[in-house]
Amino acid sequence: MGTHALGWLVVALTSGAVLANAAFGAPPLWSAAAIAFALLYHAVTFGARLARRREGPGPFFLGLVCILAVQSVCQVIFYYVSVPLGPWTDAWSLTITLALFHLILPVHDERAYQPTSLPAYSLYSPSLPWIAASVLPALIAFGFVLRGAVTQATDISIRTPWPLLPSETLLALALIPLCAWLAAWKANRRWVTTLLIALALVSVAAVSPLLYRIGYGFDGFLHVATERIVLETGTLEPKPLYYMGQYVFVTWLSRFTSLPVEVADRFLVAGALAFLPLFFLYGRVAARRFEDAALLLFLPLAPFVATTPQSFAYVCGVGAVLLSLGGKVHPAAGLSMAAWSLAIHPLAGLPLAGATVALQWVNVRQERALRSPITWLLTIAAAAAVPLAFLVISRGASTGIEWDFSRIIDVRTWTESFVALAPPRNRIALWPDWTALVLFLAPLLAVAAALVAIWRDKEQRHRWIVLTVIGAGTALGGFLMRAAGDFAFLIDYERGNYADRLFLVGLLLVLPAATVGAARWLAKLETAPALSATVALIGLVAWHGAQAHAALPRHDAAAASYGWSVGRGDVEAVRWIDSDAQGAAYTVLANQSVSAAAVRELGFKRYHPSTGSGQALFYYPIPTGGELYQYFLEAVGREQALEPIREAGQRTAASVVYVVVNDYWWDAERVAEELSTLADKETTTSDGRVRIFRFNLTR
Repeated sequence: MGTHALGWLVVALTSGAVLANAAFGAPPLWSAAAIAFALLYHAVTFGARLARRREGPGPFFLGLVCILAVQSVCQVIFYYVSVPLGPWTDAWSLTITLALFHLILPVHDERAYQPTSLPAYSLYSPSLPWIAASVLPALIAFGFVLRGAVTQATDISIRTPWPLLPSETLLALALIPLCAWLAAWKANRRWVTTLLIALALVSVAAVSPLLYRIGYGFDGFLHVATERIVLETGTLEPKPLYYMGQYVFVTWLSRFTSLPVEVADRFLVAGALAFLPLFFLYGRVAARRFEDAALLLFLPLAPFVATTPQSFAYVCGVGAVLLSLGGKVHPAAGLSMAAWSLAIHPLAGLPLAGATVALQWVNVRQERALRSPITWLLTIAAAAAVPLAFLVISRGASTGIEWDFSRIIDVRTWTESFVALAPPRNRIALWPDWTALVLFLAPLLAVAAALVAIWRDKEQRHRWIVLTVIGAGTALGGFLMRAAGDFAFLIDYERGNYADRLFLVGLLLVLPAATVGAARWLAKLETAPALSATVALIGLVAWHGAQAHAALPRHDAAAASYGWSVGRGDVEAVRWIDSDAQGAAYTVLANQSVSAAAVRELGFKRYHPSTGSGQALFYYPIPTGGELYQYFLEAVGREQALEPIREAGQRTAASVVYVVVNDYWWDAERVAEELSTLADKETTTSDGRVRIFRFNLTR
């Protein structure tokens, strides 16, 4: 039996087993075993064909991720054609995925595989002492960081984790990237560098999932609650146009592993981030020394410390771009990841997927690509995709987005933009000032390094030009959206959020070229005197320490964090209110942390029919820019507190309104005293951090 026929036989047998398990309702263990075998076998088979090499574990992981990507996209398609998600869609999506890869990928052919050794890394034999000197300290530092996050995990409301973590945590987080640099310099094995880069990224991203026991951020609670609904019902109504790429994967992972949705969701991005160095390893097969480690220089870490569809889409989209850089990996790998990113979140997926398609076309045309009109058509389409999408959506529906294009040519708009580019002010606070300076310099140096790559790397110049133009165009689109768009449905301080995300996407698109340019700078370390090299390494430690410091919420002389995490008191308040209401319709006025706790505990339990606009309102202030949040601000911000409370009750047709005041709220004592004189009933949570006031509006 030939290789091709054998492959199809295995596809038929494993797919048949999975479908049979779904049809006959096999025990979860049997179904999981059938799916696991199908995934593992075909990850090995297809991974070797995608990577075009057999050696090492890398092809296996590449094949596994690509299978999961295509399977998730298939699940999203099933969802949009109104097929309930569950065991049947799991089985059919896997079957379709395996069949597609078997059709697309060539059969085993020795000529299709690339040599494993790399010229830049094969000049010297590997040095075991240098490998040990880089890997062992990194593993110790990694373990120290994780242990500190676990032992100091808290369920109280905090606005920054740094006072809780051991004082040596920041040094440990900076030491791991240093070990990656040392491995790139002396270990002479790219797999060692790749492993250490993955450790460096995961060490930062894993802190918040481990430290915040209840959960980190605000949006994450909404997504987890939605994922629970998808897991229980197999669908969502009305059908959203985004997020489903993450939802279907988290719920599939929960069914496959029997993990709670909360656990599968919480560690998703931290785990996915570990694959970026692997994608770069295979995408840039002929990379120069230091290019791998240079990936750490400009990659912003703050978007990846919590799981959201946006952050997950960033990882998948950047992975797609990295896999498409050199044309060494089969195009199906990059396109699979691009499709997944697009299915997760179009705001990230559109420009990153567009850049992936443009790179694949460049890989076909090579040096002639810049002379092709199709190249520039794809480039412009990728850069302008998000602003055009917002413009189309805002014209076709009532979205709360208004446009005033005259502001683009307003002198004040440009003046404010240039002021925003000014360096941060020195506050005579050494480390906070240094962190602020690194945040300011990182994108500027990334652009400079990308220009160096365009100038010096003649062999790959066409790729760097295309990526840099798309990145610059995406950032320009963000500026135009900020200038001309009014996102009135968001709270004031979040209205520039969409534009800021495009600036970030622009930076991510410039990142590959920036690594190449930076590697040319750092290559001088190989011939530099020992003292100069030592100073450079110390500078890298300080740089990476600042990046890690900036990734998590800060409250210091240079940055003020106004967001408080969901605490035990918030959860207790939600539970008490629901019990006290005894089934009656009620409305709650509270801050976003309490609202997030309500979604965590009760899901999307109740919507009130609005007596005003006719649009139903959630019984907690979600979104934070909505009407109920405005009522909350009025209730805790002025003396006539009862008036906005009554208006909130009338607006939602609720006879009972609760007001929740946290102890960290501005002027909390005065607000609590005033509300106490007006409320029919009040209580305090067990930790004394949250006070609840009940108002019976029928009296």
